[in-house]
Amino acid sequence: GKLLKNYFNTKSAKWELLALLSVIITNLFILMNPYLILVDTVVANAVLVVFAVVNIFYGVEEENPAIFNSGIAIFVLFIITRYIDIFWELKEKSVFFIVGGLFMIFGGIYLEKQRRKVLEKMNK
Repeated sequence: GKLLKNYFNTKSAKWELLALLSVIITNLFILMNPYLILVDTVVANAVLVVFAVVNIFYGVEEENPAIFNSGIAIFVLFIITRYIDIFWELKEKSVFFIVGGLFMIFGGIYLEKQRRKVLEKMNK
């Protein structure tokens, strides 16, 4: 009882509570409006992006590489899935995979360099 009573006094616990409440409210919104498919998709994607960005900034603030890396992984998976969703029907399959592969390789190189810079700053 005493542990939970003082738990929400820390800044990180308040951020966790805010994130949890936003996810619950978003899920309730989506469940209550099954006919608004476009709105549901936009809201779900926005929640995922916000979750990834919050993890990235929270990992930097707390200097925790595990949280930071999980935010980067969530963001990268989001970008890959949206790319496939959008361009799968628009391009011929071989061109799709060639362009997508090049984009992913160069994007991955850039993101890895940025991730290493942030991790170096955390370790100093």
